[in-house]
Amino acid sequence: MAAIVFLRLEAVLDRLNRQKLEKIVRTAYNTDTEPLAGNKGDRLKSLAGGPSPRTCDRWLEPFQKLLAASLGGPQDRLAPERVRQAERRFLARTVIAESAERRTDPAPFGDVDHFLHSFTAHSWCTPAGRDGDPVTVALGARGSWVCVFDTPARLAGYRAATGAAWPAEVVRKGRELVGTALIRPEPAGILVNPSARRGTGTAESVALPPPVLAGLITVRR
Repeated sequence: MAAIVFLRLEAVLDRLNRQKLEKIVRTAYNTDTEPLAGNKGDRLKSLAGGPSPRTCDRWLEPFQKLLAASLGGPQDRLAPERVRQAERRFLARTVIAESAERRTDPAPFGDVDHFLHSFTAHSWCTPAGRDGDPVTVALGARGSWVCVFDTPARLAGYRAATGAAWPAEVVRKGRELVGTALIRPEPAGILVNPSARRGTGTAESVALPPPVLAGLITVRR
């Protein structure tokens, strides 16, 4: 549902001055890639370098009128692929928020923002195939994932607990793993320090779905 709302808002934004209104609209409706706390007024107050909340409200009036007219009439059918892309956008928001909520201590990575900024430069241990390429694990509706570990001992413990039969283990920089995950025909995410047992070890685990990985590349190239 959130994905469809986002696409409807974006369609209206395309009919106005996107450069002027995009950040204000996404902040007001809380549809940016990083969810914000507080109500609409609180979010607009926190808009870095933006106009005052009162000015934002005035600029939003044409958008709100056009949105009301749009929602009151017949809607164009949304292409399934566009909906899936928008859903992945909101999946990224959800998993990052959940990772932050369940983290009760700073080990081993500190806060999530710091972890995301340091991931690409860090070296990670990962299961590999006979060709030396990191392997992916298919999790049905949850997609495919590359599992990585911050130490060889943690990877060995996971392998012993699960009985996984990966042929090899390699060490790769985070930036290489991001590329490996995204160049697949169906892009994969990365699971950092996945737990061998459901419901345990979540404080040390982080899930990075494809939209988050794409953001890491966009920021750093």
